[in-house]
Amino acid sequence: MVVCNKACEHNDGSFRVTNVQTGQQVEVGGDGYGIYCCAEVIAHEKMHKWLDEHEGTDVGNDHVPDAIEPQHGLIIGSTDSYNMAVHVQGIGLLHSGDEEFLCYLAARTPGAVDASIDWSSGGENDR
Repeated sequence: MVVCNKACEHNDGSFRVTNVQTGQQVEVGGDGYGIYCCAEVIAHEKMHKWLDEHEGTDVGNDHVPDAIEPQHGLIIGSTDSYNMAVHVQGIGLLHSGDEEFLCYLAARTPGAVDASIDWSSGGENDR
């Protein structure tokens, strides 16, 4: 994955989605700035890549292997278990709601970030 000077400086913020079948609510999306935003975007895109590489059986044709859907509260056979289309523009054009749910969920916990190397505009060392 290549990150260049056109990378976003901050995410739009997290939001809560509700499972259409169970009513379970989950916080998804990122709200980081600078290097934290970059880490969230990379985690999101890496999940798309992982899903592309691990197709498996997919009854709902939502680009999410049926084997992992239950552990994330996704409904096998549904393409938008958390009604992501309400929150994310373009759902269904490139990706299903279930795929985007997993990607936005991954952005919530992007992993370790070394703030000492954050020289982005408004970042940790731009003071």
